[in-house]
Amino acid sequence: PAQGCPLGTNATIWRTDDGATWTQVTALPRTAGTNRATIAVGPTTGPSSTVVYAFVGDLFGSQTLGYWRSKDGGSTWVELGGTLANPTLAANMDASCTDLNVGHAQSWYNQAIVVDPTNADHVLVGGNLCGVRTLNGTADVPVWENVSHWLPGTGYGETEGGRLAYVHADWHATTSVAVNGVVRTFAGSDGGIFTSTNLFTSTTPELVVWKHQNKGLATHLFYSVMSGDPAT
Repeated sequence: PAQGCPLGTNATIWRTDDGATWTQVTALPRTAGTNRATIAVGPTTGPSSTVVYAFVGDLFGSQTLGYWRSKDGGSTWVELGGTLANPTLAANMDASCTDLNVGHAQSWYNQAIVVDPTNADHVLVGGNLCGVRTLNGTADVPVWENVSHWLPGTGYGETEGGRLAYVHADWHATTSVAVNGVVRTFAGSDGGIFTSTNLFTSTTPELVVWKHQNKGLATHLFYSVMSGDPAT
């Protein structure tokens, strides 16, 4: 009574050098109170120097605990610090994106993280309401910035620097590709697909541009399927 139920066991990370033999990483920043963890890998010139990031939720899926980073291909990890540089304005009664708990109570379900394929410092995370980036992810204390909001408008999605761009709530998937020198980042959410080509180049996070890419795309989110008595 009056207690939540854990979603499962604590998060674990396994690594392999050949795809055949796997080893569990034992020295993690936290060994208790964690659950779902989503991993993203940066560009690499060799396994021993590959930068890897992890988006980590708590054991109950009720909050985002933080972000972990490895600079040696996942062998050793640290927990990243830092605060959100441009929170949404509480004075406008918008407390949706005021810290790095981007998944909030849906951290068990809404987790997305991706690294710029050309720069391991550039990372984007998405949860249930906002997208957040860092441009110096390999620093000891990265700077984090809101770059999108689920419902921008008068009094909502506004920071000291201006109004954030719209990306629908509930992030589930991200990827980033470099084509002809342009890095295009995709965010997949309950509202479909959104893309940005200046996510990591705009010096002002409120000027990051996101576009809808859903024309002609009909999607349905099925949660379950059932059948009745075959005779009726």
